[in-house]
Amino acid sequence: MREVRPDQWQRVMLEFERDSRNFLLHKHDPAKCRLIVCWRHNWPECPLEVIELRSLIKSLSPDDVTCAKCREREKLESDEADEEDRDHRHREIGLPGDLRNKPLDADKDDR
Repeated sequence: MREVRPDQWQRVMLEFERDSRNFLLHKHDPAKCRLIVCWRHNWPECPLEVIELRSLIKSLSPDDVTCAKCREREKLESDEADEEDRDHRHREIGLPGDLRNKPLDADKDDR
């Protein structure tokens, strides 16, 4: 289905192919199809609309391909890594154990 206007949808007959040229090689009837969805578009003179997934995926940002739950998990892991790094810096400069959980002056900028 393709949205042609807000809240108005149109059924679209399409064909999935690895390469767009395979549509021709498989002898599909262009009159029975409006769109080819393929990994690689290698048929420049194709009379149909083509969606090439390879180029579409390259244009996506990481947020487009990562679900919200995964982004939240990555943030939590990053926060945990920051805490481990801060604890490591405290040990490097020889702070006593009771001061290790207090932020260093450098840590204040991170907040």
